[in-house]
Amino acid sequence: MVQVIFSGILGSIIGSFVTCWCERRLNGDSVVSGRSRCNACGRVLLKRDLVPIFSYLALHGRCRYCGAPIPKTSFVNELAGAVCFVCLSWQWGWQLWTLRNAVLVILLMAVATIDETAYIIPDFLVAAGVLWWGFTAWLLHQSVFKNLLGAFILAALVWAVSMAMDRVMQRESLGGGDIKLFFMTGLFVGRYFVLWHLLLSACIGLVMYGILRYRSSDQKEEIPFGPAIALSTILIIILEPILVRFLIVNY
Repeated sequence: MVQVIFSGILGSIIGSFVTCWCERRLNGDSVVSGRSRCNACGRVLLKRDLVPIFSYLALHGRCRYCGAPIPKTSFVNELAGAVCFVCLSWQWGWQLWTLRNAVLVILLMAVATIDETAYIIPDFLVAAGVLWWGFTAWLLHQSVFKNLLGAFILAALVWAVSMAMDRVMQRESLGGGDIKLFFMTGLFVGRYFVLWHLLLSACIGLVMYGILRYRSSDQKEEIPFGPAIALSTILIIILEPILVRFLIVNY
C-alpha cells in the first residue's frame, strides 16, 4: 500500500512537471531555469501554490493573487499522472515492466498536452517512444519483429483510411503526426490489441469532438486527435491483464 501511495504522489508531481515543460517549450522559455509564475498577473508562485492537485482544489482553480482562472490542463495532468501511476503500481508493483509503462504515460501526457494546445505532435516525442520501446523490449526479451509488424499494419491502415477520408471530405482529415503516433503506440499495445486501439481511439475522438462542439461556440472542423490516441493507449496498457483474460476465455 505504501508503494501505491508513493506512486500516486510521484505521478501527480510528474504530471505537474509535464504541464510546465510543455507550456515553457511552446512559449520558447527555458525548461530548466526560472520560477513558476501566473500567466495572467506574472506573480511568482509560492510552494503552497504548487502542491499538485490540492493547490488547484484549495484555490478553486483560480490564482491566489489576481483571481484569474488556472488552466485546467495542469489539474488534469496532475490527476491523470496520479491515477495512472497508482494503477500501474497496483497491477505490477515496482519492476521494469512498470517503469516501461510509466515512461510511456509521461510521453503520452506530453504529446496530448502539446497537441491539445498547439495542434502538433512533436516528432522527437514519437521517436523517444520508439527508442524507449526498443530498449525495454530488448531488456524484457520481447518479440520485436511481431510487434513491429503489428505497428506497421496499424499505421498503414490509419494512413489508408485517412487517404480515403481526404478524398471524400476534400480536405486533410488526419495529420501525419497522428499516423506516426499510432505507429509508436502500436508497438506498446502489441499486435493483439492494435485494432482495439484504433477503434477505441476513434470512439474517444468522437466523444471529445461532441463535447467540444457542445461546449464551444467556435465551430472548428478540426480537433486534436493526439489526446484520444494517448488515452486509448493508456487504457489498453492498464487494462491489459483483464483484456488478456477475456481473450483467453473467449478465444
